[in-house]
Amino acid sequence: MRQRKLLIIIIPIVAIIAGLALIYAFNAARIQSRERDSDEVLINRTKDLPEVKAFLTKYQNPYVYVDRVDHFAVAYQVRKCDLEGNGCNNDTSQVDPYIALKIRLNDNGYPQSAVLWCTPDSVNQFKIEEKIVKYLKEGNCPI
Repeated sequence: MRQRKLLIIIIPIVAIIAGLALIYAFNAARIQSRERDSDEVLINRTKDLPEVKAFLTKYQNPYVYVDRVDHFAVAYQVRKCDLEGNGCNNDTSQVDPYIALKIRLNDNGYPQSAVLWCTPDSVNQFKIEEKIVKYLKEGNCPI
């Protein structure tokens, strides 16, 4: 009888410990995939996407970076001042008109979806999630 009571207590404790170990293992694996790959590797994984090709055709020298903070994404961005060649003001109190293509990555660092942000001024911002290639070809973002 005493052994049975002991088993009733021990089995749930072992199950809880095993469950916590699995949760820790999955979280550790996810964190490692996000931090494991270099920016260069992540950027290269996006270069063959039709959205990226269309963006690079229209804007030859975008600022490209990997966002590991807000969203796990590769971003291609061009500001109006970059296009005009006037030199950009890095004053963060003002928003220069810009267009940005963000390629969201899954937990393993592979492209999952794309979103295009068109910001023609400091008040308006448009989010395009469908037909991005068509939108870029038609040049509908007034920056």
